[in-house]
Amino acid sequence: MSPASYETATNDAERGAGIVLASLGYRTFVAGRLYVSSELEAAFHGGGPAGYLREGTGVGDRDVWPGPWSVGKEGGADMNARLGYAPGGLLGEGGSVYLVAGMHWERATVRRGSDINGRSIRIAVEHTLRPRVVGADAEWGSLASRIGLGVRHSAAELEFRTGGDGSALGMPRIDHRFRVREVGVQVSYTRSF
Repeated sequence: MSPASYETATNDAERGAGIVLASLGYRTFVAGRLYVSSELEAAFHGGGPAGYLREGTGVGDRDVWPGPWSVGKEGGADMNARLGYAPGGLLGEGGSVYLVAGMHWERATVRRGSDINGRSIRIAVEHTLRPRVVGADAEWGSLASRIGLGVRHSAAELEFRTGGDGSALGMPRIDHRFRVREVGVQVSYTRSF
């Protein structure tokens, strides 16, 4: 019996994803102009990252099988916490700078293909991604409404298995492990109630 086959390679995504977020949160000042807040978000995704793995340089069944991959995000829910400072001045009466950290739950379809000896094999698997998110943002405007600009970094891991029993005569068993890291710019509009 041969060991389980596995693929290992890295490459950068060829496309990004558009996201629309609807948030509901609460902010409270804890000391002077320092505040904490929490927020719940509903995320509506359009697309996701994609790429093509090239053939690996491993030994035997440990070679990377070349082929396309994509992670199509469908939607999700987010929970974030903020630590911020509202300096006033140039940022306006309601403006602030803050750090954000959170956990997200995203439904995604992972597509993985292998191009082996002139044959194309394609699989699609539904998964829930659980990326951790960190970022920094700034908001300008009044207490009632603000415009924001921020940078977010997220990272998630995903593992699944496809194929057969992994024996030398049978279909290979393929363990897939994706590490999805994304950096994004977020433009926001906040309305206070």
